[in-house]
Amino acid sequence: MNETHPLVLRVMHLSRPNLATVNPSSVEHNFTSVVDTLDGEDPEFLSNCVLSDCLVLPSSMGEIYLGEKFSCLLNVSNEGKDKVSNVAIKAEMQLGSQKENLLHEAQIFDAVGPSDSVQAAIDHEIQSMASRILVCSVYYTTPFGDRRSFRKFFQFKVSEPLEVRPSQYTVNNSVIVQVQLTNLMKGAVHFQLVQFIPHPKFVCTDLNFRLYENNKKRSLFLDHPSIAPKDARLFMFKLTPSADLSPASFRRLSELGRFDIVWRSAMGAVGRLQTNTIERKLSTPPSLELRVVDCPHVVYVGEIFSVKCELHNNAATPIDTLLYFDPKKSASCGIFPNEFIKISMGKIESCASQTVDLKFVATRCGHLQCQCVHLVDVNKPTHIPQLFDILAQTPQKRNEEDVGMNDRDGSGIASDTK
Repeated sequence: MNETHPLVLRVMHLSRPNLATVNPSSVEHNFTSVVDTLDGEDPEFLSNCVLSDCLVLPSSMGEIYLGEKFSCLLNVSNEGKDKVSNVAIKAEMQLGSQKENLLHEAQIFDAVGPSDSVQAAIDHEIQSMASRILVCSVYYTTPFGDRRSFRKFFQFKVSEPLEVRPSQYTVNNSVIVQVQLTNLMKGAVHFQLVQFIPHPKFVCTDLNFRLYENNKKRSLFLDHPSIAPKDARLFMFKLTPSADLSPASFRRLSELGRFDIVWRSAMGAVGRLQTNTIERKLSTPPSLELRVVDCPHVVYVGEIFSVKCELHNNAATPIDTLLYFDPKKSASCGIFPNEFIKISMGKIESCASQTVDLKFVATRCGHLQCQCVHLVDVNKPTHIPQLFDILAQTPQKRNEEDVGMNDRDGSGIASDTK
């Protein structure tokens, strides 16, 4: 048998109101009797207007989204004929087997008379998608001195506000990180903040701005600050290694950072999400790796040019290394080494690097790719598919460019004499 109580508990979800919508009415000007019933409103205005200037409160618990703050007002009213005393309100949020006390101390009121009411407000940060149960308990003392209580349960589900799809790819010595955000909410939202919090070993550059006058930054989305439901937006960031991160450590570092996203609804409700740590897939580097540090973009046929390279040992043990140049591939690619075929690099310790300057000669014009280099690791040769590419020109081309520079400087101007 259910016990009756003079106190009644009601829970109201505190959320932002919405603008009321109306069904537009198309009214002909010659129907004056219909126009009179519209309280003098202009029919053309009514035919085009969908949103009214009235605010509508939610009729139910409404949508509760991940990352937003869940706020409620607990109202306890005395609908009996007698006054009750020592009224206490307790609220807990149950998530699985865990409970969180939403009121640090129970709200206690000395007395509540007939037709009177008392309130208590609670807040809860929604940080997971699991279903929740709001447990509200009310304790009071009857006029006869009996201590009584009752409890109510309110279950609600959490909806996902955004679809977050991160991706990343490595370009040379930097990483491009991007995230696609799709609005899954029922209304338009404005992204107040979308930033990438990098790993301490990276420096992050926001690529979602452009420079205009006086080198001031301007968002790429300034003209379209909000996105409608089911629309998506892409944000990009560039990560570069910090000064104390070596190239070898850069290739072995998988953790990149995480995204921090803050948005506002059309009526100003704030939500915030932080993703898990974004990681990249690391490819297993070769035991020996030869990288170009400095190389000219344009060279001239028959002239010696220098290419600065760095040889790195990725193996766990020291390696005796030898650089070998294939004459057959040199002939096919049009780049020959200058006065050497083999270079002994000696023993390179584990995770160590050694710098070497290689000198070459281009034998023909055009866009040339160096494909004649081999690494020898304890009699195990490793072919470098393409060490560098250059543009080779004839010496006459350089002379023409020099003459053009002199003309621009004024030293090559001819004068007519009569």
